[in-house]
Amino acid sequence: MRRQYLPCSRNDLMHGEYLRRWRLRDDGAPIATSGAWLQPVLTADGLPAMLRLARDCSGIASAAAALDCWDGDGAVRLLAVDGHALLLERAVPGHTLCELSFEGRDQQATTALCSVAARLHRAGGTNTTGLIPLHHWFDALLRPALPQRALLRRCAALARQLLAHPCEPVVLHGDLHHGNVLDGGRRGLLAIDPKGLYGDPAFDYTPLFLNPDLCFNGRRFARVAAHFDRRVAWVGQQAGIPEQRLLQWIAAGAGLSASWFLQDGVDADTSLAVARLALSRLEA
Repeated sequence: MRRQYLPCSRNDLMHGEYLRRWRLRDDGAPIATSGAWLQPVLTADGLPAMLRLARDCSGIASAAAALDCWDGDGAVRLLAVDGHALLLERAVPGHTLCELSFEGRDQQATTALCSVAARLHRAGGTNTTGLIPLHHWFDALLRPALPQRALLRRCAALARQLLAHPCEPVVLHGDLHHGNVLDGGRRGLLAIDPKGLYGDPAFDYTPLFLNPDLCFNGRRFARVAAHFDRRVAWVGQQAGIPEQRLLQWIAAGAGLSASWFLQDGVDADTSLAVARLALSRLEA
């Protein structure tokens, strides 16, 4: 999948274009992330919304497809989509799940993530139009562009096995972690920033095992063995996934994450550490 990048700045001409096209007005300071430029706005009816201009436009269609499938059930509502832009229901950052984990309430954060995942999987239906098949999502691990270290070859072998024998496929978020679930007020916790995948539901539980470390670069939580073991037991219980299968998916998902980081020349220590933990438990 070819990536196309947009410069994201407050004065970007596209910002003004979408304000005019969708009859929006700014309602706060812009937010820059690694994947997008976000502008809080108000709609013509005065409703709070978020204008998202993506740096990588290749993911817009699949994200919109997933949000359409969920139709606001467990995720923010999609209000409009065009080109590089999504107009979304605005959720409130509030007290994040990242903070819960770092404050000693990781089980509460993990329960919330499992609850949102289960809600999305029930709401998604069977329409796969525009979604990315999970086996395509694993290309970086299964067909690496660089020589692959032994640890990642073991992760890739597990991924091939799992993808060849999936459970009943569902619409997947693809990146459901502590930073991508926000407070929806009366509507409860809502997922944001989906990748828009389709495949085995167990995969959606794997990103939480890499976080909140990847949300807060430099802080360690997910790679601590005691935290990891408690999460495996709790997620297995909450999601009804057998421990061995969950560990296999964690290793595969962490290996995929590490492959992306290494491909981009970025530190992959957290992803590699979590992969090692999962593989060591499988071999015990």
